[in-house]
Parts: sequence; C-alpha cells; structure tokens
Amino acid sequence: MNAGKLISKSLFHWQMERALICIRCETLLGKCALQPFCIRRRKLRYSPGVSRWSKFVLPLVTSYYVNRSDQFPVDFRLWYQFQVKKELAQLRQTSRELSEQSNLASYRQHLTDLLAFHVREQLYRTKTSLAAELVQGATQLGIPFRVVLFDSWFLHNELIDPIEALGKDWVGGCPKDRLILFNNRWTQIQAYLQTIPTSAYRPTQVFEQTYWAFTKVLTFKSLNNRRLRMVASYDNPDLKGDPFLVVTNRKNWERTRILLTYHDRWPTETFNEDIKGDLGFEDYQLHKLSGIRRHWYLCMAAYSLLGEQGCPGRSRQGVHAPFESTGHRCRAVIDETLRHLVE
Repeated sequence: MNAGKLISKSLFHWQMERALICIRCETLLGKCALQPFCIRRRKLRYSPGVSRWSKFVLPLVTSYYVNRSDQFPVDFRLWYQFQVKKELAQLRQTSRELSEQSNLASYRQHLTDLLAFHVREQLYRTKTSLAAELVQGATQLGIPFRVVLFDSWFLHNELIDPIEALGKDWVGGCPKDRLILFNNRWTQIQAYLQTIPTSAYRPTQVFEQTYWAFTKVLTFKSLNNRRLRMVASYDNPDLKGDPFLVVTNRKNWERTRILLTYHDRWPTETFNEDIKGDLGFEDYQLHKLSGIRRHWYLCMAAYSLLGEQGCPGRSRQGVHAPFESTGHRCRAVIDETLRHLVE
C-alpha cells in the first residue's frame, strides 16, 4: 500500500472515530384539517368532514449526524402514543352506556372508536425500537459513524442490543434510579453515589466549562447485567444539586473523553431551535400525514443546504459572507433572491 492510500485510510478511521449519530425525541405542535382518521392530539379521531384546522401534538424520534466537521439531520420516525389499559377502559365504559341508552349516532361513534383503537394498536412502536431502526437505517445508508449518543429515555436493551450488534459504541444518559451491583446487593445509583466521598470527584475540563466528575465501572441489572462505565458529574465544586449521569459501553474511556463525546449532542439542540423557528418545521396546514412528512423532509434538506455543517458552535461560508446562525442565512437567501428579481 502506497503512502497516499495509507494516509487516506488513517484519516478516514480518525474521522470515523469522531463521527456520531445522535438520537433524540422532540415534541412538535402542528396543524391539520380534521378528516376521517386523522391524527388529533396524539389520537386517531373521526370527523364527518373537514370543518376547521386543528392543533395536535406529534412526537418525533430523530437521528442527527455529527463528526466535528460536518453535521446534518439524517432521518426521523413518528411515534404514536398508545395507552392500552386506559383506552380499553374507555371502550368498556362506552359499551355499558350503549347498553343502557343507545341510538344510531352513538353506535356509529363507538364503531369508529373501535376501528381507531385497532389502527393504533397495529401502528404502535416504542420510542427505543424506532431509535434502533434509525441507527440501522443510518448504517444501511453508508453513513460512517462509530458512536451513538442518546439521552436517558433511550437507555434500554431494545436500543443497546442493535447498536452493539452493528459493532458500534454508545454513550447515553442514565436515570438515577437504575439498579447497580454494590456490595453484592442491587442498589439504586443515587444511593450508591451517597457513599462516594467528595474527594473522589475530580475537576474535568469540557471545552470552557469545568465539571467535577467521578467515574466507575458498574454492573447494571436492567441492561442484562452489563458492566458499563458510569460518569457522575456536577457543575460546581460543592457538589450541590443532582448529578448528571452518563454511561457507556467503552469501559476503557476516561471521564474527560466520555463527557466530551456526550457534549457533541449540543448541535441537535440548535438544530431543533433553527428548524422550528426559521424554517417553519411546524408551520403547515396539510390534509394528510404523507404531505406532512414531505414538508418535514424538505425542511431538513433546506437546513442542510443552508450550510449548517460546520463544527458545533461554528458555521461555514454562507451565500456571500460568513453568518452566525441559520436565521441569518435564511434572511440572506431572501435578500439575495429579491435582489436577483429586481435586477
């Protein structure tokens, strides 16, 4: 192998080590026209025609790519909430009411509710299963990444197992009530941390912020007794408040690298602010979910094309000058378009 190919291969592996897929769940507020079996307030409701525009909530599970030189949204999945016990109780209550006092309209509504229940039951997927599908989809698309980041909501075997099956590493938030093995007993993390002396927390620099962090390899009961490295950190030397907990399958990583890696989730925060504020991710009035999906994909494509692909907290060259935010780029594109129309 010549030197050029060796250097290219080394650079690829170096970039891939820093390439991440971030998973998060975002709740969006949208609008659609009320039609038969449209989504309304997270439930499928029947309406005998389009009468008005209604607001509804759409929880999305999204994936986002970051490698400290490029960043862009990858894909999303819509999560349908489905509370089986609650809705079955409502259906039974409706059946009892129909047996006492019934009419044609009531039977029609009850039949619609039964059909809607069946549809939601077939569509239901957990958020962690949707997140696992997004990770597998990113791999199928050929996106090079090494680590998957996610918050404490997704810390379940349903996501971790597929990630490790793909040969990827992961760093995720951790709830404080998870059980770990301590002194041959299963103990909550929050109780275990109370036994740790203050001197065990070491100052750790993460960019411009200093944290006081403690790390330990522990056995987690709910994760098939996996041994994982846990980092508990505070943003003050007095250790006041609740600690921020992070776990990873990379037991050989030090606390600084784990916190720095998890910090790379920050671009997803600015992405959600920009795409909902400047690109109108929630501003649509469409009759069908397929149309809403197309609108979302177009917004994601517009976000990527606007050049928000620099290092986290930085931006590349815009239309004709450097800009600090997506909003500045949007206004610059509008100004340049109007200038071309006038000319």
